[in-house]
Amino acid sequence: MGKGKYWCWARHLDGDKLEALLLAIGEFGSRLAAAGFLEPEFYPHRMAEDRMRNALKVFGKIVTVGRVEMEYGPFGRSTVDYFDLSRHTSAFAMDYRERLATSEQTAWAQGLDEFNLGILLWMVGEYGTRVNCGRGPDGADYPPPAFEADSYTTKPMRAALRLIAKIEAGNAITMSEAKRRIAEDDE
Repeated sequence: MGKGKYWCWARHLDGDKLEALLLAIGEFGSRLAAAGFLEPEFYPHRMAEDRMRNALKVFGKIVTVGRVEMEYGPFGRSTVDYFDLSRHTSAFAMDYRERLATSEQTAWAQGLDEFNLGILLWMVGEYGTRVNCGRGPDGADYPPPAFEADSYTTKPMRAALRLIAKIEAGNAITMSEAKRRIAEDDE
């Protein structure tokens, strides 16, 4: 992977943290897509909201379609070969793909290619870097955006976004803990 603030966070990932991250992205992305790609309503901040919004859309597209076409950041035509990420080679070894297949929350990720995993990790950095550098109105962690939908849909989405930000910040979160946090989130 390349260098820079949108990828450097990924150095702390191991198989367990990556699995928890993929679960959170799957939870968020599948619900966002099923709800018709709802527009997020961000709390007041001074961050590049369009980039945060784009990251959320990419999560939904990769989870539901398995890939995105992108001409953005390091994924432009002039830089894509620099990273040597294949659109035809699986991002994961067979045993890790089998591990992902054992859970319906992560099964979507077993077919990711190197290029789309790179995009996904970049977008986690795009979103997480901004969220983790801001504070909410009460001084606590910056809250995930609101969405105009029923709480059955939005509570797990927001819990998943909290997890994505925590993992990007370097917190060690396991798959079972991620499942628990999404299921028990009471905002």
